[in-house]
Amino acid sequence: MSYRDCVRNEYYRKRKANQLSVKMIELKRSGIREECLALLEQRCENGDENILWAIFGPADKGSSLKEMIYKYDIDRFRPLVKFLRENTGIRDLEDIDFLAWLIDFQPRPYKIDVDYLALDRKRESEVMAAQEENVNARGRDNIPKGLPVAIIEPVEEPDLPEGGGISAGEAPVRPGKDSTGEGVKVGVTLTSKLENQEEGIGKDFFTESKARFRRLTAWFYASKAIRPAMLMIIASMIAYFLSIDEPREQSCMYWKDDHFQSAPCYLNIPGASLIALDAQKANNFRKITDWRTITPKDIGVVFYGKSVDTGVNIELFTCYGIHPVNPNIKLKPVTKYIYGRYIEPKIKLLQDSSKSLTLNQ
Repeated sequence: MSYRDCVRNEYYRKRKANQLSVKMIELKRSGIREECLALLEQRCENGDENILWAIFGPADKGSSLKEMIYKYDIDRFRPLVKFLRENTGIRDLEDIDFLAWLIDFQPRPYKIDVDYLALDRKRESEVMAAQEENVNARGRDNIPKGLPVAIIEPVEEPDLPEGGGISAGEAPVRPGKDSTGEGVKVGVTLTSKLENQEEGIGKDFFTESKARFRRLTAWFYASKAIRPAMLMIIASMIAYFLSIDEPREQSCMYWKDDHFQSAPCYLNIPGASLIALDAQKANNFRKITDWRTITPKDIGVVFYGKSVDTGVNIELFTCYGIHPVNPNIKLKPVTKYIYGRYIEPKIKLLQDSSKSLTLNQ
């Protein structure tokens, strides 16, 4: 491990342990300059000035280190920020020494005789040991103080009757009398013990199921940001399933007048051929019956094919593909020639006929 990686690992260890200032955690360029000015007043050990002059120098005539930090262009801190966030950006030894000063990494500056791999492992083990000690300390502190100590005393075994042991349904009786003059029972009957066990199992199962349900739904009630999104998703799913009103066997379609109609595949429709259901065609493929809606802007947008009845005239459709009745006819995009040859004259004819009808009325 290099000196560079060791210093970067130390930064993240101290950041996780909350041992860095807010400015070094946020890593804003202006904040780094403010951190330099603050640390210059707090600590500047032997050799640290050389590290800082290597970054902020060379000094102007009569300028102090503090003045040089004030004049320093904060954009030059970009490589340092990129190095800490993405592990790229700086390679020079002076920049690593500067970061070591910012986070108070020791030893600094770089020393050739230091095993930085062993140093990094030592620091990591120290952090883990400190975390374990904190966990143990918290565990000791959470033990309630002043609790009474339960002292368990041995119970004398009762004398058994001659010729047998304790029969099922009976409890052993301790020698001696209680206030009623009866023997004192030191146990419960076998039947009642089994009943209590079954009752306990039922209660435990109910309690565990209830706790599991609370754990599964806790995130939903805890997060106000997720709750509206989840409710929207659930509502969308319910609306989607409610909108599916066709049976699953309706996975075919046939051409009806000017559109594709869905139908069950087993249905026999005279004069029509059933094909596999295509949702896109079923929703978008239409025959254009009113040519007056076509304008020159639709050239290349609508499609034509020869009429099945005459073979001379053309029919217009909204989508590209095969003619819905005659699969041997391929639909083509309308061109300027087709528009001027077939479509425009028919539009004028339709407009003239509508005007004549209006006048007659």
